[in-house]
Amino acid sequence: MWLPENKSNNSKKKTVWLLLGLVAVIGVTVLLILGLSTGGGVGDGWPVEGGGSGTVVLDTDFDCGENCEGNFINVDSTSYENLILNKQSFIVVVDQKACVTGVRLRGFIDDYVGESGLKAYRIMFEDMKQTSLYDKITYYPSVAVIDKGKMVAWLDAESNEDKPMFNEFESFNAWLNKYIKK
Repeated sequence: MWLPENKSNNSKKKTVWLLLGLVAVIGVTVLLILGLSTGGGVGDGWPVEGGGSGTVVLDTDFDCGENCEGNFINVDSTSYENLILNKQSFIVVVDQKACVTGVRLRGFIDDYVGESGLKAYRIMFEDMKQTSLYDKITYYPSVAVIDKGKMVAWLDAESNEDKPMFNEFESFNAWLNKYIKK
């Protein structure tokens, strides 16, 4: 009698573990599908202070050493704040490593800067919380246009009106061209 009971318990344990594994796989699949279909969103930013043309001329001469990742230069909060203190003009992407919608946004920016020869900075969301970016950007992914140390535009990941710019390269490109002089 001992052997059949033990066999039955082992069988039940295997079934429970199998079901838990199956539920986990289904859960991850659903999360990935939802992440790809909703696409987050991005916003129209805010007006350039002081009027003017509203365009930013970005520096194309970068030496990023080991911090380069494609057309992106990875920065931490200290490096970002140094760029601001030095009144640099640049694009910065706020991202998180496992963010599905961030991959699409980085692709748009990669295409944009690849065509123009520009570089963009990338900062992880946790690092960004330690910077002045966090005054305006509270969700990721996002992108901000910095002109001479001041944020002149950013994309809002929670804005429904901005989804076209996040989901279509042409819309994103048109938005960025309002602020960037190639």
